[in-house]
Amino acid sequence: MATLLANASIILPSPALGAAALAGKVLNPWIVGLVAGTAAGLGEITSYLAGLGGSNLAARSRFYPRVEGWVQRHGIKTIFLLSVFPSPLFFDLAGIAAGTTRMPFKLFLGACLVGKIIRYTALAWVGRLLLGAI
Repeated sequence: MATLLANASIILPSPALGAAALAGKVLNPWIVGLVAGTAAGLGEITSYLAGLGGSNLAARSRFYPRVEGWVQRHGIKTIFLLSVFPSPLFFDLAGIAAGTTRMPFKLFLGACLVGKIIRYTALAWVGRLLLGAI
């Protein structure tokens, strides 16, 4: 639930990454990754919907034109890569751009879910391996 809420916020930092690492220390990292990644992916629907709704929130960012160009040129590859590698600002802008450019929702969500599950599984394993020794 915390990961879902953290990822539903647009352009605000969240403690979800640390929470996944800590959870991986005490719980099964595969399950932590699956649950946290799924929740994070579902939370990113808000940025997609903001783009669909024509939000001009992203237009205020000097990075938005670049990120929108990535989404237009590379589509789901951009969504996937930004889902895997922690970059809250860029991913939120990419989600908005995906909605603005009318990327098919299923493609956006699929790339986002796969990327977030990979990210959170890796974080949970980092927590298990590094924090487990503490």
